[in-house]
Amino acid sequence: ALLLFARVANVWLRGFGDDLGAGRALALRGRGARWCLLVGGLGALAVALAWAVGPGLMALLFGAPYAEAGALLPWVLAMLPFALANLVLGPWLAALGLERGLALGMLLAGAVLLLALLWAVPVWGLQGAAVAVAVSHAAVLVWGWWLGGRSA
Repeated sequence: ALLLFARVANVWLRGFGDDLGAGRALALRGRGARWCLLVGGLGALAVALAWAVGPGLMALLFGAPYAEAGALLPWVLAMLPFALANLVLGPWLAALGLERGLALGMLLAGAVLLLALLWAVPVWGLQGAAVAVAVSHAAVLVWGWWLGGRSA
């Protein structure tokens, strides 16, 4: 889903760089918020769908021995709402000239991921690893919104 949406985002979101006049930062913030909510909502829908049909889907795609892996699917997809919104965040912050700040946020999120993995994996195993990845994507999203909000 991320790889597919990344290509779509490159086409749909290239308008972030358009000149919007004096209220450019504020207009970009509104456009970025709408897109983040839309794709984040689609990601949340995918998580709910995986929760509902995960075991059956895994059995259908890979065979009955893999049905138990479907219980892990919603945990793995928990990062999807944040990750999809982050694909919007990148072009939005680039249009505001904040690429360096975004890179710093990604570096900080990498540190959050390492710390979360060290704590969550021994406690919760694979589900803990999935939660740690979701937390790191959420950290990038929070950082990016804070960064973009400062420029508006």
